[in-house]
Amino acid sequence: MAVGRPECGPNRAKLMRRTQKLNWLAREREMGYAEWREDPMVFLKRARLWDGG
Repeated sequence: MAVGRPECGPNRAKLMRRTQKLNWLAREREMGYAEWREDPMVFLKRARLWDGG
């Protein structure tokens, strides 16, 4: 097992959790740059709804 590579060991679990949160935040990539340009607070507003799911 290589140390420090995100696809290995505990780093993989951390990467998966981070990816899950980012996907949720961006509504599974339905929300992006255009929405942010329209409302710069859009991601912060959505982040407040996170229940840790």
